[in-house]
Parts: sequence; C-alpha cells; structure tokens
Amino acid sequence: MKNRRSTRFCLPLACLLALTACTPGGDAAEPAPVSVPPPVEQTNTELHIFYTDADAIQTSTLDAAVTQYNQRHPDNPVTAEKIFTDGSDTVRDEQTRRMLAEVMAGEGPDLIFFVDDSMDVEKMARRGVFADLEPYFAADGFDWSGYNQAVMDGGVWDGQRLVIPLEYKMPILYTTQTALDETGFSVENCATFDGFLTEAEKLQNTPGQTRSLYRTFLAFKDFAPYAAIPYADYARQRADLSYPELERGLTVYQNVTDLYYDSDAVNGAGGIRDGLALWCCPVFPPEGPLIAAGLINTFDEPVMMPIRDREGGIQAKITFSVAARNSSPNLQNAYEFIKFLLSEEFQLDTLMWRYQDLSVLDATNAEYFRFNTTDRTTALIRPDNSPGFQDVEPRQEDFDTLMQYADEISGTFYPVEQTQFVEMMQDCLDGEAAYDEAAKTAEAQLTIYLSEGATSLTKPAPGRCLRPGAGGLFGRAVTRRAACRRRGGRCPTVLLLHRPRAARLGAGRSAPRARRSRPPGRTAAGPAPHKTAPGCPRGRRRRPWRPRCRARPNPAGGARWRRAAAAGRPPQTAKNHRAPAGRRRPARRGCWRFAPARCAGWAQRARRRRRPPARWPACW
Repeated sequence: MKNRRSTRFCLPLACLLALTACTPGGDAAEPAPVSVPPPVEQTNTELHIFYTDADAIQTSTLDAAVTQYNQRHPDNPVTAEKIFTDGSDTVRDEQTRRMLAEVMAGEGPDLIFFVDDSMDVEKMARRGVFADLEPYFAADGFDWSGYNQAVMDGGVWDGQRLVIPLEYKMPILYTTQTALDETGFSVENCATFDGFLTEAEKLQNTPGQTRSLYRTFLAFKDFAPYAAIPYADYARQRADLSYPELERGLTVYQNVTDLYYDSDAVNGAGGIRDGLALWCCPVFPPEGPLIAAGLINTFDEPVMMPIRDREGGIQAKITFSVAARNSSPNLQNAYEFIKFLLSEEFQLDTLMWRYQDLSVLDATNAEYFRFNTTDRTTALIRPDNSPGFQDVEPRQEDFDTLMQYADEISGTFYPVEQTQFVEMMQDCLDGEAAYDEAAKTAEAQLTIYLSEGATSLTKPAPGRCLRPGAGGLFGRAVTRRAACRRRGGRCPTVLLLHRPRAARLGAGRSAPRARRSRPPGRTAAGPAPHKTAPGCPRGRRRRPWRPRCRARPNPAGGARWRRAAAAGRPPQTAKNHRAPAGRRRPARRGCWRFAPARCAGWAQRARRRRRPPARWPACW
C-alpha cells in the first residue's frame, strides 16, 4: 500500500462544510482507477533526462550513470539537463515547476528523477503523467530476482509499472538489552504500531525516567506513513484524520521535538551507552549494522527492532525513483537507461555513493557491507568523535538481521511535503490550537489538495508561507522559529493552492503583515531595494538583512570568526559586515569583492545573494 502527507490552509466555515460534504471520496465512493493514455508514436532517436544537484549523493550517481551510459552507447547518448541550485531550495523548486509545466504540456524530459519530497509522485501517477513501462520489462524478460519485490511493487498502480524505485529506507531502531531492562520496555509488545505506542507512552510517563525514547526527533517524524495510517486517500480523494493513532503518535512526537538533529549513529550509540536515550535510529540505514550496532558491540549486546505498521508489517519510504513521461517518443531508450541504473555492474561501480539509503538490489547492500568490513582502508568513525569511541565492531549477523526485516516489507510510500502529517499539525505542536481544531482544519485542507488537479504537483513559489488565520482567504504570512528548529532550519509550511500572488491577495490589496517584527527597510514581500556605493561600475551592494535561525550555526561563523578574533576586530555578522571603501572582502558565500576588476559576474552573484540560502526558512 502507499501512504502520503499534507500542509495547511483556512477557509470560511461554510466553505469547509460544503467542500467536505461534496468530497468525491465519501464512504460509498469507489477508488478511482489509474488510467494511462496510450503512448505516442515512438521514434527513439534521443533521450533527455532532468535532475538537480539538490542531493549531492544522487547527483554523483546520476553523473556517473550518464557518463558510463554514453560511453557504451555513443550512437544514442543521453542528454542530461542538470540544474545547479547552489544549495538553494528556491532554484530547485522554480526549475522543478518549470519542468513539470513542460511535462504537463506534452514536452520536457523523457525521464524524471525523484530525490526528495518536493514532487507528489502518486498524484502525478494518478493524473496519467507517467508511462507504463511494464510492457518493456516483460518484452525484455527482465529478471526481477535479487530485487526487493515489495519495494519495486511500490511503483505499480493497477498493474501498470509507472515508477521505478531505486533506493529506500525503513525505520529500524537499535538499543541494548541493558537499556531495555533498565526501562522495562518490551520489544515483544511492539508487534504492531499500537503496541509500540503503548510502550512509548509508558516510558515517557514514567516519573524520574532519565532515558528519552529517542535521541533525535527525526527518528519518529514520519510515524504516520510508517504506521500505514490511510489518512490521505488518493484513490478516493479523501482525507481522514480521525484515527486515534495519529493523536497518540503526535503526543509521543511532541515529547521528543527538543532533541538533537544529526545522523544518530555514533552519537546515538553514545547516548544509549551513557543512559540518555533508549533507542537510536540512524538517518542513513546502511550505517545501522555498520556503525550503530558496531559501536554497541563494543560495550553491550545490540537489539534491533523495526517500527511496524498497524497490521504488523513494515513500511518502506522510497527515497530515490525514476519515471518516464507518458508523452515521450523515446520510451525504449528510457527503458534501456533505467535498466542500466538497475544493473548490478553499475551499482557496484558506484558503491562509494551507496551509504545514504538501501538499494533495491540486495546484492548491492551486501557488497557495501562487505566492502566496509573487509576491504575498507579508512576508519568507519572519526577518532575525535564526541562520545569518545575508539573502535567499532560490525558483525555479519547484524546485517543479516537488517536484510531479514527488509524481506518483511509489506508496503511503501513516497515522501510528499504537502501531505506530511507532522507539518500539518504545527499549530497543535506549538500549543496554538487544540488537536481537534488543528486536525479539522488540516483535514479540510488535505481533502482539497487531494482533489486538486495537476497544478499542485510541487511546492509553491518560495518567499512566503501561509498559515490558517486572519489576513484573508489564504491565511497570513508568518515566521516561526519553533517550527523552524524542528525542521532543521527549513520553512515549516507551504502554500496549498498555487496561484499568482495577485490572485491570492486580490486587486488593490497589499501583502499580509508578518507576525514577528521586521527591521527597518524590510517589507512583507521581501527586503527593501539595496543601497549602492560609488567605486564600482555597477555599484556596491550592501548585504541584505537576514534573520538568524537558531537551528543552524551563524552563516558568517567558523574560520572567519577566528580570524576576526585574532585581529582584534568584531566578527563580521549579517548585521555589521560592512567593508571599508576600496577593500576586498573574503570570497565566501554571502560576501563579495569590492573592486572594479571583479564586476564581470556581478549580476549572477547578486541574484544568488538576493535568495536566502537553503539553511534559512524560505518564509523569511
């Protein structure tokens, strides 16, 4: 089965009731079948693919794939449109929306790669955007043995193979038997998600308990899809947030939101050893048996446990996948490139980039573990790691246990920011609304989103975030540091309906005012025009004001702070970074050189500077 997520939005009460009552997915509604239009006439003269550098690991893999494939097929090479985002979510989202607009118009790339939660894969599949590649796999006699069939079936709708998963992850927890004995946590009672919630609630409500359930809040953020709670029903275009597990899970999550934000492998094992946490859940699953269990082996016996769904199965999150455009005239070429990506030869050639997620090919995962236990020439952990571990002892039985859990996968889901349950309930987490009130608003909004057309397949244009409340039909602009901390510095919400700004605000209306105060010269729509200084043909632009996000370190920190302290001058922060006339500033991100000879690329650098980097919330 497939699970998804959501956002937020506010309508007048009458509209909410009307939309809910008229939802296509009522109790008696039948699931809408997935129909794919017949393919266009095939020419197979070229192959055009699209991807961005937003994820460095996946980008390196695709770069290598294009290079190797073109070397093997010089007569029919791949044309790659690689978007360089410079670490900016703004550029990524803009280019993704442009690409999808071309795809919906019957043009654009032949292959689309999905590496994050910025595109709604299932909504696109149900809109007939993707081509059915099952006839090509069947005609070629593709051998599916050796691949995780449950994960591969996550790309099949009504017998049509519309998406090809490439990598996935699953929620595997690590601890020690000593920690379990100290807390009284029963692994045997966690055969279902309800049993896990019961044990988690008991632990969190125990007076004087020094161990937290987790060490990082990332371990439980996706609990709703991992539990296979069907709160977002794409087939019936219906939302239902009345499941009791949602409220109980959100309460458990609320008690871990003040924890750390890291990969939770080395530090997670240290937290278990030091009595600070019960479970660790490595963000990168391949690090589980290698590092988390490997470090635990140095001081205790490791215990592994998956977070199971409501029926006792295991849900996998598909983190890297590819699909072919239905209107592509090069489907045979698209199939050949996908087949190359799935091949064991290519995956083993790119083994150095397989540490982030599990591959759909079991042999790749086994080889990655073997390489890091027998052929590795460098240390698995840094000698100066904060918990002070000196050695790591990965064992084959721990990896075999991980693969046994992978064989128990019973369903999959694609990450979608618009339908992320925790993000929808930020008002409840922040204490600004009761659960019932926040759930009612989120359910109505999610129902609207599920029934929308293909215009809402990606996140909206960045720059402002809208939340329920005053300020008109579409809410008001807000800035939230608490929610920002929980998401590691990224914008906590997105706009549900993608309409031009003039249409959202109405003729003659100004932008909604932000809750938090802004410094002089900054408006709700963005920073005021920059001042210029003489001495450069295009003028010297002052650094725009940017607020601080407590989830990330100072962007002007690090070596520049140390140099400033050594020179006896105040650090150059976002508020006092002003270079004297005629002096050069260090060539770092957010800074620029003040010299006429350096003005050749001024326009491009200025455009980059005008965008907040990815570490800042997009709503500032």
